[in-house]
Amino acid sequence: MDKSTPCVLGLDVSTSITGWSLLALESEDFSLGYLPLASSKDPYSKAGKVRELLQNLTHDHNICAVFVEQDLRRFTRGLSSAQTIATLARFNGVTCQIAFEETGIKPVLINVNEARKSVGIKYDRKDKTKTTKEKVFEIVQQKINYDWSTKILKSGPRKGLEVLEPGCYDAVDAWVIASAGKKLYLSNS
Repeated sequence: MDKSTPCVLGLDVSTSITGWSLLALESEDFSLGYLPLASSKDPYSKAGKVRELLQNLTHDHNICAVFVEQDLRRFTRGLSSAQTIATLARFNGVTCQIAFEETGIKPVLINVNEARKSVGIKYDRKDKTKTTKEKVFEIVQQKINYDWSTKILKSGPRKGLEVLEPGCYDAVDAWVIASAGKKLYLSNS
């Protein structure tokens, strides 16, 4: 996608990895990626990295709308605490503000479950052999053609095994948010 192609931006915000995806409005073209943030312990440096990413995306692309995955609103057994939810909500808010400052566009929050439903992603919630992120990744992988980043494990019981980079799951979540956002944007145009 070049600078003249109108597109929507989808973001999957997290303090460890933030996924992003751009979808062209008038074609099936897309771009996606992720920004690792785990090595930055300071929330201000994480916000600075997000700002730099959004500056680059805004400079290189014609962004018409910004959609962000809505932060958690309830506890998830074994996955969330009050502190985690509060931290993610703050970082999501900071990211939305940065996105507004860099693009001049007010971000629209989209619930992840509504986004998945909007783009036809259905999976068996009772199947516990895979995580939700793995299930969603497999479905999206069938919908789009993309060269996913992998790495070879260097230690542990799975040493030598080629696996997806963890950020791929966040990029897929951003693609889902962008896809739902694109549908919403086009229906309101």
